[in-house]
Amino acid sequence: MKRYKLTFGYLFIFFVFTFSCRPEGEVVRADIQNFTFQDQAKIGNELAQHIIDNPSRYNLLRPSQNQKIYMYLNTVLATIVNTPTVENRDIFDWKMYVIRDDEHKSAFTLPGGKIYITSAFLKFLNNEAQLFSVLSHEMCYADHSLAMTQLQENHSGLILGDIIFNNPVEDKDAIIETLLNEQYDFDKVLRADLYSIDALCQFQYESQGLNSILDNVTDENFPLDWLNTRPSYEGRPDTISTRSFNCGATILQEERYRECVLSVLD
Repeated sequence: MKRYKLTFGYLFIFFVFTFSCRPEGEVVRADIQNFTFQDQAKIGNELAQHIIDNPSRYNLLRPSQNQKIYMYLNTVLATIVNTPTVENRDIFDWKMYVIRDDEHKSAFTLPGGKIYITSAFLKFLNNEAQLFSVLSHEMCYADHSLAMTQLQENHSGLILGDIIFNNPVEDKDAIIETLLNEQYDFDKVLRADLYSIDALCQFQYESQGLNSILDNVTDENFPLDWLNTRPSYEGRPDTISTRSFNCGATILQEERYRECVLSVLD
């Protein structure tokens, strides 16, 4: 009996060392097709860190040097996060950042809840109700995994898996560019619009925030780049009006927006 126990012990050690140990320096890789919310948060955090680490390419307003505007923007964001509309409020690290870009009116969202908006877009907005509409619209792309789907459609699961396994990924800029410049499908934009209105309806903001943004697009020489990646679908204004018919009031919060955002950016 002791001999059998001893033999079994040797076999156990053999299998552990044979199948569990990898040669030194071997990199773990996996072609992942289904990403959990935790995976998405990991990818988003790594891409966000890359943006911070490359100021010459991504001209962020540093939070440490612009506390007033960041406190205000992230307070608005936190207000949305704490609504029933948001499903991953506790899994994702919801934060927003401002990119100093006065030429492109745009915004994009990373998987995991990091939202980026340009200074030009913030200057284009007129009030807090419009800001709320844009932020909640953008949140849908993270909360409903639409941003992750966008990455999967343009990059291999092997490369995205490398981020999860902490392997070197040479061209993170190309991954970020996908979210910055690639166009979302009409049905995804519609989904984000409805998500935005559902969040807005729980407050006393003017419920036509999205439509008022679309109505303000009049300067062909300074277009709203946001609409290039979030293109309008047929009947968009009517869809927004119908969805928001029984919600909201007329509060815009123009003065607070002017004081906390526009005065800082001017």
